[in-house]
Amino acid sequence: MPARRGSPAGPRRSRTAGLRPHKIWKKRPEHAGRFFLSFMQPFVRLLTHRTGTGMPLDCPDTVPGGSTPAARQTDKAYGYDMNIPVPAATVGLLILSNIFMTFAWYGHLRYKGAALPVVILASWGLAFFEYLLQVPANRIGYGHFSAAELKTIQEVISLTVFMIFSSLWLHEPLRWNHVAGFALIVLAAWIIFKEW
Repeated sequence: MPARRGSPAGPRRSRTAGLRPHKIWKKRPEHAGRFFLSFMQPFVRLLTHRTGTGMPLDCPDTVPGGSTPAARQTDKAYGYDMNIPVPAATVGLLILSNIFMTFAWYGHLRYKGAALPVVILASWGLAFFEYLLQVPANRIGYGHFSAAELKTIQEVISLTVFMIFSSLWLHEPLRWNHVAGFALIVLAAWIIFKEW
């Protein structure tokens, strides 16, 4: 079929080719849903990677990305290549889960006038996202870390997040004995991780 007058021969170039996602949304709003799905693909792969009883002790050091060339190409196109080191994936998910956990447990203390049933339901909703991140973090990290090491990482992250939370959200002063106690916990973590 001959090319149109005034247009080059060959396949037509997409109006959205080479544009960043937020620019694509302005030109073609229907692409927003596709982009959201492509954004969620790596997270879903992270959750479903090795769904047995845990990673073996000789597990790989990275969480792989898409299992097909097309899936990997999609990840790279949007910058979500999932060759993430297992320690980074584990710690990152634990940090996010502890943020949700801290708000679920202590966030309501700022609103003492709220009804208790409402507070319980709101905290339960936040705790769902805590478990959504915590369980995959332990599943991914187990094998690279022992169970005791995973628990130690969890406690260090939990106290770090809580110290920041209590200062910024509850406006409670951070005192020297809090810092000293945290330093002792970090020392305990070093003792656990050191090979004796």
